[in-house]
Amino acid sequence: TDRMWDQAKQQVKELKEDELRTVIKDIQFESAEVDEIWQESGQDWITVHFIVHMIDHLCDIHGNVVEGDSDNSVQIEEYWTFIRPSGSPDPNWKLSAIQQPGEVARN
Repeated sequence: TDRMWDQAKQQVKELKEDELRTVIKDIQFESAEVDEIWQESGQDWITVHFIVHMIDHLCDIHGNVVEGDSDNSVQIEEYWTFIRPSGSPDPNWKLSAIQQPGEVARN
């Protein structure tokens, strides 16, 4: 969605200003399960619960790790919600929200 795109652009802008970059690699999916499906206000909604293991860290412009671990994977658990117009022939869904377990939804 436009809101998710704007959030991603803002995060990239902030990282560039701080001369940092995010490194995510060696992603391994432990599970991806449909958590919820519904229709609301002319939209189809689906939430998928992901558990993944990956290496995730921040580096400065010289490649030095400033946050996270460049050698060991971490487990990430998130709920991703996607939307599309109900009855749309377009098979593509748009990302609407990403939540951590226990977070309140903000659509």
